[in-house]
Amino acid sequence: MHPYKMIPTQELMEDDFDRRTYFCEQMMAMLDNNVIQLEDVLFSDESTFTLHGHVNRQNCRYWSNENPHWMREEHTQYPEKVNVWAGIVGNHIVGPFFIDGNLNGDKYLELLQNNVVPTLTNLYPDPANPQVPANKIWFQQDGAPPHYQINVRQYLNQIFPNRWIGRRGSIEWPARSPDLSLLDYFLWGYVKSIVYKTKPLNLDDLKRRITLAIRSVTPEMLSNVRRHFYTRLACCQDVRGEHFEHLLH
Repeated sequence: MHPYKMIPTQELMEDDFDRRTYFCEQMMAMLDNNVIQLEDVLFSDESTFTLHGHVNRQNCRYWSNENPHWMREEHTQYPEKVNVWAGIVGNHIVGPFFIDGNLNGDKYLELLQNNVVPTLTNLYPDPANPQVPANKIWFQQDGAPPHYQINVRQYLNQIFPNRWIGRRGSIEWPARSPDLSLLDYFLWGYVKSIVYKTKPLNLDDLKRRITLAIRSVTPEMLSNVRRHFYTRLACCQDVRGEHFEHLLH
């Protein structure tokens, strides 16, 4: 017999399989026909970093002749945390941008207007309109409630007309699909593995570590991550929208 490690995956609903398969087919066809260039898509996401990090207690063991009944105190009722937004486009990472408190639609719109779109416009200027990014750039977001607010969608339609991926976007992003998001299957895990090598001293130190970890990502790493996205599109189709992580190893 051999030991096997359990891998947590996202929950999938009955309707998700067809929607995930359709997205992968649609996205792959647009990439193959050069309707979209993968390096021109800004993939975006948010993540929460707590000051104490997340520890899997199943992997923690204290070896002793007797049970020492050791405990570790944590601020479980009032966790100190920061919420972070970041995006990947081409060989660039946009952000990180830190969000005060919990994210809602109004804060998300301000983030897009004041941080994301200006940064993207500097990276990919449009000679015809210096106020917006080049018209080859696509924007991707998941279906989180703040992303779906009507004024957010109106703004995305204005800045990225027929060029954004998300809930009710030009291309529908399938729900419960972190396995298709560059940030979920690469960036956040990479950053947290660096940030939590030692315990952050405070929230300022946590933010500093997040920023440094993101800046350590190289263009070569991002190029590999983009190629991996295309592989994931194929694997998802092979299993008709079901979990496919086992096919990647």
